[in-house]
Amino acid sequence: MDKYICFADNFAEMIINEPEEAHGLLHLLIIVCVKVLTDWDLEANMVHLNLRLDTIPDVPQLRFCSFPSNGLFNVQGILVSRSTPSKYLISTVYECSDKRCVSNRSERVSDRQAVKKCDECGKEKIEISKARITGDHVLGMIMPIDFLNSWQTFTRCQGIIIDFKEELFSELELGIQYNVIVKKEVHIFTSWGVKPMLPESLVRALKKYIPPPFPPSIVEVFSTMREICGSSPWAHVSFFASQVSIGSYPVSSFMQLKTGLLLSLASTQGRKCPISVLALGECGFVLKNAARLCPRALVVTSAHWKAPNGLVSYEGKREWLEAGPLLLASYGVLYVGNMPKIGSTFLSQITSGYSLLRHQFLFSLSGERNHKVIKYLFAAVDSELVTLQQKPACSVIDPKILTYPLKSAVWMHWKCNQFSWQDMHQLRTLIDIFGMPYLSEIGCDDITISSSIINVACGNSDCEDNRIIDENDFRQGLTLISKTISNQFLGIISAQEVEMSEAASTLIKQYFVASRRERPDSLPIKAVKVLTAMCEAHARLSLRNIAQYEDAVAAIFLYEESVVALFGKSVMSEAPRRQCNSTTSIDVAKEMDSTLNEFSVWLEAYINALNVQDSTQSNFRSEFL
Repeated sequence: MDKYICFADNFAEMIINEPEEAHGLLHLLIIVCVKVLTDWDLEANMVHLNLRLDTIPDVPQLRFCSFPSNGLFNVQGILVSRSTPSKYLISTVYECSDKRCVSNRSERVSDRQAVKKCDECGKEKIEISKARITGDHVLGMIMPIDFLNSWQTFTRCQGIIIDFKEELFSELELGIQYNVIVKKEVHIFTSWGVKPMLPESLVRALKKYIPPPFPPSIVEVFSTMREICGSSPWAHVSFFASQVSIGSYPVSSFMQLKTGLLLSLASTQGRKCPISVLALGECGFVLKNAARLCPRALVVTSAHWKAPNGLVSYEGKREWLEAGPLLLASYGVLYVGNMPKIGSTFLSQITSGYSLLRHQFLFSLSGERNHKVIKYLFAAVDSELVTLQQKPACSVIDPKILTYPLKSAVWMHWKCNQFSWQDMHQLRTLIDIFGMPYLSEIGCDDITISSSIINVACGNSDCEDNRIIDENDFRQGLTLISKTISNQFLGIISAQEVEMSEAASTLIKQYFVASRRERPDSLPIKAVKVLTAMCEAHARLSLRNIAQYEDAVAAIFLYEESVVALFGKSVMSEAPRRQCNSTTSIDVAKEMDSTLNEFSVWLEAYINALNVQDSTQSNFRSEFL
């Protein structure tokens, strides 16, 4: 047994350090085994062997620098572009160029072998082109994950081009991080194996593994909140939401927006499309700070981006598929900044355009480049698909490699003028695409915010950028949590599978029907889907694998706040409003717990008053017909 173990160790080392020799040895072993078992007289060139590896020992310092000249090594990075499939030579047949040569025997030569002269006459051999055996391959560019780090300036990253042959490129997807086992050839790197590097939380969810333990600081937060707020189903989410941008604004400011951002972060690494966010008002700083809590975030302003979905270009006699920001931010957040103003003509084109793009019809849009960018961005958010822009000069490409599912949460903000008919008309279109927007003015007190900003500017307030819990909460028994710890927490829970309970699903449907019955133009058709995703995200943040009635109440409360602010309060009765006077996160959690309890009672009365209880299913279906 020890001899076999020693032989396996030596062969494994041979595969890593001398892969060509190991390939040849396996090739010879297969031929010998076939001859012994079947008595077939096989020649070496009759057997074609592809050696593929799942994993090899990783040497981090060799990933993107100091590549060895021999042997196999790992390259880890994001696939930013790839070529369309093309042919490469596997083997072909050669025979002597002299027809009078006594050696009429032809010889099959693989792409790894050199062509020898005729053994009899010494003349050159010629190829029989009809006997060629070819395969498919693509070239792919891998970039290190560091190039997406939008928080660092003046960083320079260089990618490498890798040759993927046969089945190795069949599952390649732009924007996804891969671990590629490569060998350095004369002019290019060749892949011997490729494996996607999905977020750890998603891998655990797919394989149904038990989640890893939470950081001690997070456990302490949940324990302390349970002691203070009891079994409140809302306190934990309110507490964590209040901590976003804590070094810049009071904990009670922007609470509706910060809660929506937190729910979006809790949906980024799952199998479903993440929750995109449209914020109204001057709140870019809050969105940027929240994006830093995501393990993978990309900040791209409209002045510097080209095609958000990606392009098909022609370069070096090859057609290349290039990933745009929507794909590069997969399993993360894409923050696109402030949306530019769009005229009424462009608005009507966008409104009809994104539905056409859903069926992959591309059309030109005259005007500024920003309007084209917005058009494709809205199409991706609405359809949850990212389709690369194909130039007319390029040949027809298989739609399967042009369209990818949207796996990034798109965040943008816009300063809307409620007294402008054009802005309100444009907002109606945005609501149909994103769902209900979040308003930065909800939960904001100008005096409190201005006082806080003045104190920070004067150096009278501690505003560490790396903490997530303030000093007042610390004095009440909570420890400081760094943003690294919060990243770990979001990474653990954001891919957990959550089931919708019957009570939660029914409540969302009843609210949708009741709201559309009283205010027909208030909720878009997409509201049910977005509310369901928000409900599931709230359950994840509360460490529940089944979304309960209370999770639906929290999601509906956020929607109702926006509906009241944009379309007016209900004529039946006014819904309870959130308070924004707290100075600590614990007080915010307590106030929100009380407010949501009152809102839950109001919501039930609101649904009953509109007679939705008995006719929910039929009315719900009629809204979509």
